[in-house]
Amino acid sequence: VRLGVEEATNSSTARVAMYGASVRIAGDHFPVGVGFGRFGSAQSANPYSPIYVQYGLDGIDGLSPANSAFIGDAYWAGVLGETGALGALGLIVFSASLAVASWHAARRTYRDPLAIAFTLGAWMAFVHALVETTASTMFDSPPRIYLLFGAVALALALSRAEVIRREAAPPDSARG
Repeated sequence: VRLGVEEATNSSTARVAMYGASVRIAGDHFPVGVGFGRFGSAQSANPYSPIYVQYGLDGIDGLSPANSAFIGDAYWAGVLGETGALGALGLIVFSASLAVASWHAARRTYRDPLAIAFTLGAWMAFVHALVETTASTMFDSPPRIYLLFGAVALALALSRAEVIRREAAPPDSARG
């Protein structure tokens, strides 16, 4: 389904409003936000959260009680609004740790070329997912997130197995 120009403009306006409101919410409810299911998530749309009214978002097309189609279009805004600075910082640290670990796994030398391709692909998919979270609920989508984190976990396991294999191998000088 293609969005028309007006729908794309409305979703952008809603997303910008959500990010702005999330920063205000994080400041007003420092350090823990307004709580789960109250801002930026599907649960906050039904029943409609009073937080949207409190921060003046109820008049924006796509964020109103009658049309809440864009409430989930700003994942990081939802994280910041619902869990505050502590929750957002925790997710940033977690995501950065996985990105760095999967990058190291992708740069490791493997005997099997398939392992090289898989670990690089897992890292690329994770980076893509992080970028996608700025405009979608990638981390709230069970099928996609299970596949993504499963691939990253497998890449990290391949990397660890390679480290163990190298540590168990006799040194070159002992090979005769």
